[in-house]
Amino acid sequence: MSWIDEATTQMQRWVQPTPLRPSWGVAAGSPSIEDDATLSFHPSDLSLKQAPEKSLTAKEVTSIASARRLAESQGVITPELGEYFLPLAMIEGWGPTMGVRNDNAFYASTRFKKMMGQMGLKKEDYTLTKIKGEPHIYPIVTTENGPRWAATVLGEKSRLKGVVTTEDAIKRYNGKGTATEYVGYDDRPVPANVRVYWKKIQKAQELLEHPKNSSIYNHFNSEYGRLRSYLAPGK
Repeated sequence: MSWIDEATTQMQRWVQPTPLRPSWGVAAGSPSIEDDATLSFHPSDLSLKQAPEKSLTAKEVTSIASARRLAESQGVITPELGEYFLPLAMIEGWGPTMGVRNDNAFYASTRFKKMMGQMGLKKEDYTLTKIKGEPHIYPIVTTENGPRWAATVLGEKSRLKGVVTTEDAIKRYNGKGTATEYVGYDDRPVPANVRVYWKKIQKAQELLEHPKNSSIYNHFNSEYGRLRSYLAPGK
């Protein structure tokens, strides 16, 4: 059983299934899509030329949608922050791992470890180490657990001191101030600027609603809605 199936089963235990609400925006009777089907993303703005994701498989989109729903249901991220989860995936250019790398070290706070557990991350998904005597966690990122790691990290960034708004959280996910980020599968280092990053996220969100991107956008919403039918927002 995959983690998505496990999460769905757990949600079914928490509450009785309820019909999808029309306000959730998921079309009833959406046609099924094969897991290995390619869903294209068509950026048409030069601001997105920095290694945007060009496509994802249906299975990868399902994994991202399911991670978002699980994160919201567990209170790891807010629904408002979740609105940017798919745009974030398209901008990072790392497929379903969404920019989380194996060489990213995170302080092993009680809060962070709790969120890891809420996102179904287990011992095989990370290694423990010490940096300057303090416990830290290195993710072992895979295409399977990448979206859940991304949600965990996003949840942690949203709780940092000085982070107040959704925009603040997205910017902190990218970094702090002006830094270096590694773009694409060939690890090209480029200057990273959080203000530019936020603009790219907003543009990606806008482009995902374009008819050219209906296959990826509708599949994401359909899969998100499928899990949302088991757990109402804010629960």
